[in-house]
Amino acid sequence: MKFEKINKDKIKITLNLKDLEEKNIDFHLFMSNPIESQHILLDMLDEAKEKIGFDTNNYNIKVEALVMAESDFIFTITRILPDQAPIRKKAKVKRKKISTNKLTTIFRFNTFEDYCLFLDSITPKEVNDNKRFLKTALLYTYKNNYYLCLTKKEDVNSSLLDKLFFSLIEFSKYVNNPEMFYSKLKECGKIVIKNNAIEIGYTYFTKK
Repeated sequence: MKFEKINKDKIKITLNLKDLEEKNIDFHLFMSNPIESQHILLDMLDEAKEKIGFDTNNYNIKVEALVMAESDFIFTITRILPDQAPIRKKAKVKRKKISTNKLTTIFRFNTFEDYCLFLDSITPKEVNDNKRFLKTALLYTYKNNYYLCLTKKEDVNSSLLDKLFFSLIEFSKYVNNPEMFYSKLKECGKIVIKNNAIEIGYTYFTKK
């Protein structure tokens, strides 16, 4: 486990698979289970205080989690004084019938657990098939929801997307105006898996 001080109020904690095993950290539970994540986070913060003097007493804490393709897991911890904590507002997303003609398509999951349930519903063959027609697959978090952003290859027949979209819609909602909303995610959202989100998610967060 590596601790890095970004500034006086922000640190980065980097773990690899060996660290997760040694610390008995289940990343799936951390992302989906508030009670489990609280215990894990407190342990990491105690270690951060001991090793780099990052004290979070009397602060609110903001946690950002990122899965890297090279199997590193990065937690960015920001401490915020209570009177500086941002006010969160609820966001409403309009829905419409899914169009497979668009290059970019976005699906909204209410929770990380819903995203994992989608991954559990597909097969290894489907994961490999997706590589043939998806150019990128990224997972963002924004306002307490998770967004899977898919960009298809230009020369792909849209009918190949039907099976994937059918699986996705059981656990998520299609986002209207995906190109516009994708710009919003890049500006205001936080990326959780920066590419190959279906393949990486299937590898690390399924029960298979």
